[in-house]
Amino acid sequence: MKTSPLAISVALLAFLLGVFSALTSWLLIPLFFLGVVFVFLFFRKPEFFLLLLVFLRPTLEAFNDLKFFSIGLLEFNPNWILAFLIIALGVVHAARNKVDIFKYSVSLPYLLFIVVCILSLVETPYLNEGVVDILRFLTIFLVLFLVAEFYKGEKSGLFVANMVIYSSLLPLLAGLYQLATGQGRVGFYITRIYGLSGPVGHSNFLMVVTVLGIILFMHYQSKWRRLFYGVVVLSSVVSMIYTFTRSTYVGLAVSLFIIGFFRYRKILAVLVVLFLLVVLNPIFSMRFGVLFGQESGDLSMELRMSLWSRMRDYILSSPVLGHGVGSFAPSSEKYAGFYMTSHSGFIKIFSEVGLLGLLLYFWVLLALLKKCYLVYTQSKSLFYRDMALVCFTLLVSNILVNLVQNTFSMPVYQLAIWALFGIMYSTSSGRQHMS
Repeated sequence: MKTSPLAISVALLAFLLGVFSALTSWLLIPLFFLGVVFVFLFFRKPEFFLLLLVFLRPTLEAFNDLKFFSIGLLEFNPNWILAFLIIALGVVHAARNKVDIFKYSVSLPYLLFIVVCILSLVETPYLNEGVVDILRFLTIFLVLFLVAEFYKGEKSGLFVANMVIYSSLLPLLAGLYQLATGQGRVGFYITRIYGLSGPVGHSNFLMVVTVLGIILFMHYQSKWRRLFYGVVVLSSVVSMIYTFTRSTYVGLAVSLFIIGFFRYRKILAVLVVLFLLVVLNPIFSMRFGVLFGQESGDLSMELRMSLWSRMRDYILSSPVLGHGVGSFAPSSEKYAGFYMTSHSGFIKIFSEVGLLGLLLYFWVLLALLKKCYLVYTQSKSLFYRDMALVCFTLLVSNILVNLVQNTFSMPVYQLAIWALFGIMYSTSSGRQHMS
């Protein structure tokens, strides 16, 4: 394969930047060599480059505070550089291969949703927050698109699914270490483990890992594979429990019920055990008690209701087009009297891009649900049926969790889910897997 002039130019630029970096700080030399590897993979092995980014993303949460440089209000840390690399990879692949991006059923509603978000920037006074949200939305869509383009067939799909599992190992170990040493984040009467990000983001990501791990455990016959997935699932469930994130408890319960109802009935017994754990253990029952103010210190539900009530007039003052993407949290300080995120993904969308944006996002969800149904009912492949069940399970739990939690601001969680959606969409051009 002949190396393109563009690849040579980018490699030369990376080399010159690396020399400059080495002269200014010896600590940047490893980043230089990593950059050279990235350039090579970007142009010669883009499919491996994509999975490398998927694998690195959960670990990079530990470096959120590391700022390389800034352009205006945008501060670039490793996570945003990774997002731009995914966007660049998607644009280059689509342009070079003249891909019809609209062949995927989710593309039209999702890209229309992004267009509405971009147009809403005219309305928002919080340009930085708006651009960050748009980049996040675009990145997760391109992960679906690139996985569907690069990884067709069962072996390739299993490779992607396993990469999502492998990407969780370092965050899992970090969380278990915090649990063993009592180094979690202390709040009210509990100590919450947080992995490499935060308790809520860590627990939601591990919910994806748990659901996927259960399905892969059932899918494989190898005892060593089953042992590995069993350890990952058990570690994930223990870690989720000790993040004390109530929305994830509900999401996990819904996920286990769906898997048990549709495929593996023994899972329902696990659900009963977890329910008894929550009911009988005073720590967990107290955690749900404070949700409604029945215990001292944490009036979580009252605070949410107060926020939504105080922001109601502000939201309804522009119900069709919204107040601009990224505007809810900064506006809460003015209109609610305290700074707070929406604590509901759907309220965030309605507030920022109005009824139009909310309807487009419902269209996205319906397209994904329909795809899950079609693959699950029509595929001759057990693997693709299992992936459809994983995607459907996570999608339903995601919808429920977003009623009281905003997972749109959890890029690790979203990227993992949309990578799995990409596996499911890879069947759209692989008719050998469809009846």
